[in-house]
Amino acid sequence: MLIAFRLIWGLVGGEHARFVDFIRPSAIAGHIRELLAGRPERAIGHNPLGAIAVIALIGLTGVVLWSGIAVAAGGMDEDLHEALAYGLLALIGIHVGAVLLMSAVTRENLVRAMIGGRKKRALHPGAQDARAPGIFAMLLGVVAIVLTSIAILKMEPMAFSPQHREAHHGVPGERD
Repeated sequence: MLIAFRLIWGLVGGEHARFVDFIRPSAIAGHIRELLAGRPERAIGHNPLGAIAVIALIGLTGVVLWSGIAVAAGGMDEDLHEALAYGLLALIGIHVGAVLLMSAVTRENLVRAMIGGRKKRALHPGAQDARAPGIFAMLLGVVAIVLTSIAILKMEPMAFSPQHREAHHGVPGERD
C-alpha cells in the first residue's frame, strides 16, 4: 500500500517529494567529493545519496513484499525472503545512520525536516518555499491507498485482521 502511494507521490506530490526533483545521477560524484572533503552542501530536499536511498528502500521493500507473496504461494524458499527482509532492515539502519551523520555534518536537523517537511529558512538563504502538492495529488494518493487496500482484501480477505496475523505468525508470545 505504501509503495503504491510513494510511487504516485513521487510523480505528483509536493515539489521535494517528486522523483524529478531529487534523482540526479550526475550530482552523485560531486556530492561524494564534498562529503570526503568534509564540506557537503546543504540540500533543500534530498541530497544525491539520499535519492539513492529512497530508490533502494522502495525497490527492496517491493522485492521483500514480492518474495513474501511467493513464499506464501509455495513458490520460494523462506530463507531467501528472510535474508531479503534482513537486508531491508540493514538498509533502513544505514539510512537512519546517514541521516543522523548528515544532520551533524551540515548542522541541520534532518529528522525534524523529514517529519515536519520544513527546514530552517536561515540555513537556506534565497530558497523559495516549495510548491505544495495540489488537491489532485492528494486525491490520487488517497485513491492509491484505497485501491491497493481493495486489491489486498480481494487476494486475502482477512489480511488486516488480528486473527490473520496470528494464523501466519503464531500466537503472540509463542516462539519457534
